Amino acid sequence: MNKAEKIIGAGCFLLISIHLIASYFPQDRLWGVNLLHFFPGIWRWILVISCLLILTPYLNKVIGEFLSRLIHLIGNKFKKINKRYQYTFLSLIGGVCFWVFRVKTFFLGDSYLRAKELNLGKKLCITEPLDFYLHVQVAKLFSWDALQTYAFISVISGVVFLFFLLLRGDLLGNASKEKSFIFSIILTLGSIQLFFGYAESYTIVFMAMALYLLFSLGYLKNKNRLFLPILFFLLALSLHLFALTFLPSLLYLIFAERAKKTGTETEIKTEVKKDRLIKYLKSLGIVILMGIGLFLLLKYNPEKKGLSYYLIYPLGKGESTYSIFSFSHILDLINHQLLISPVGLLILLTSVLVFAKKINYRDSVIRFLLLLSIFSLAFAFFVDPKLGYPRDWDMFTFSALGYTFLGVYVFLKSWREANMGSLRYVAISLLFTSLISTAPWIYVNASEEKSVERFEHLLDLDKERIGSGRENLAMYYDSRREWDKEIQQWEKGIAVTGNVRYITNLGVIYYNQQKYDLASKELERSLKADSTFASTHFYLGKIYAQTVKYEKAITEYRKAIKFSPEVTEYYDNLGALLAHLERYQEAIQVFKEGLKATPKYPSIYRNLGYTYVNLGDLVSAEKYLNLYLEYSPQAKDVLEVRQVLRDLSQKRFQVPKP
Repeated sequence: MNKAEKIIGAGCFLLISIHLIASYFPQDRLWGVNLLHFFPGIWRWILVISCLLILTPYLNKVIGEFLSRLIHLIGNKFKKINKRYQYTFLSLIGGVCFWVFRVKTFFLGDSYLRAKELNLGKKLCITEPLDFYLHVQVAKLFSWDALQTYAFISVISGVVFLFFLLLRGDLLGNASKEKSFIFSIILTLGSIQLFFGYAESYTIVFMAMALYLLFSLGYLKNKNRLFLPILFFLLALSLHLFALTFLPSLLYLIFAERAKKTGTETEIKTEVKKDRLIKYLKSLGIVILMGIGLFLLLKYNPEKKGLSYYLIYPLGKGESTYSIFSFSHILDLINHQLLISPVGLLILLTSVLVFAKKINYRDSVIRFLLLLSIFSLAFAFFVDPKLGYPRDWDMFTFSALGYTFLGVYVFLKSWREANMGSLRYVAISLLFTSLISTAPWIYVNASEEKSVERFEHLLDLDKERIGSGRENLAMYYDSRREWDKEIQQWEKGIAVTGNVRYITNLGVIYYNQQKYDLASKELERSLKADSTFASTHFYLGKIYAQTVKYEKAITEYRKAIKFSPEVTEYYDNLGALLAHLERYQEAIQVFKEGLKATPKYPSIYRNLGYTYVNLGDLVSAEKYLNLYLEYSPQAKDVLEVRQVLRDLSQKRFQVPKP
């Protein structure tokens, strides 16, 4: 074994051992490497021992030869098929795998929040404008709910990612074995979890950033024009503003020396002079375009959050207990990088230790990837994970792309130049080490039971930062109608954060169970913390309405409208109560105010129709009931409303003419 193989073997042994040891500490801050804990004990040891045995040269050679023959056999079957068709077929197979093993719960990141915003028809998210717009349009086009929409787009993004990875694999390696090596390393990144039906706003942007990287390498090697990396950079930036991290690498790319072009020396010099002015204009254009876009976004950003809001303490507004150099933050960074790129750092480290003298730092590809890596890791280091790193892992997934591609590029180039022979031992060792990290990660998220168990462990790491996780878990139990478990989660969330919304939600659970005394108690507690929380007043109004305290109910409904005049449900409930009390004119006025907030709110049209029936205004009644049927054709009471309309028609026919 040569020096590189020995370092790779030792590094893989260390990483596998870390995963095994960490699996016995599921509730400690080892969330990026303890995923084997969720495998049954016997299978955990079988997997670990198998991977360790694969590190032995003999068994490594046997498995390597078997996989080589298998790949060669499959390759011969498809030899006559156009490569693009082959890559399309393989990418679609990958898409099927993404769908079959897709995420079963949505605890990580802001999945439930994003889904709720999409279902409510929100049209813009200030930090990811294009991403939100695309999801809204797909949801409308197919009439899907938010989670279906996110799952579909997630899988499609994965298919596109696979296709271009296969198509542009030759940018890092030449021979077919090198391409297989590249593909196996990139495909086993933990970051690909984003493509398994993941519900968040980081999936498409990760794909766009990966394509930016691939086409940037293509540009440096004269495989494609500069237009493509610029296009994917702007696309990524439109999908999420954090893609701004790649701007320094793009500016370098524009002025970098490319691989020598073919042609006479005079022709090349002429073209270089011609390109120089264009490069300056492109750089200026990109900066101006970005400046205009950022100005407009900041101007119309309702939250008005400054830069310090997004940075970790002491640069920003984060907690001092979780500062830049705190033990928790450093350990989270290590966990995260080992999760999203299990062997990327090992490949890079081996390249530096073994091939230090052979690395050409004037190589434009190396400089580009180094610049991209530095700024990506700086983003991961300085930006504050508001939900805690274990939950906000998805926001930083792109930070491993640069150094993983850099390590692979330098390693393969140096290995080739040193004429060190077969890559088999290195490739097989890295592949199985990477799989022992990423496969359990996918397995846990694809299993509802395991996902819940893991999330419960995470919620005890940073009680304040992951307090909102209690809300996600409570919503999960609510969807399963496991009320007692939901109540426990709200109580734990309240104990940690004192969040007024959590107290109100706890009151709502008691209300839904018709435990009005307990519900009132929690809602009154919520109002003591914040008397302007509209939802609290609304549910107090519903309790008073159920307990025949109508005047109190009307008072609470009006307070809810006062503090949140944009919520049409509040008008609807107040109007319905007034109509029930035969205060029809007041009810009509409230209903019409509600329609100003949401012009196509179906329930109000139905209630307006019935109110006009009781007033004897049959023309208006017919008008609003027909609008109700137009805006809510699938409602459960459609047949009842149609019968009322038929009755109205008969009554109108019997009215004598003047």
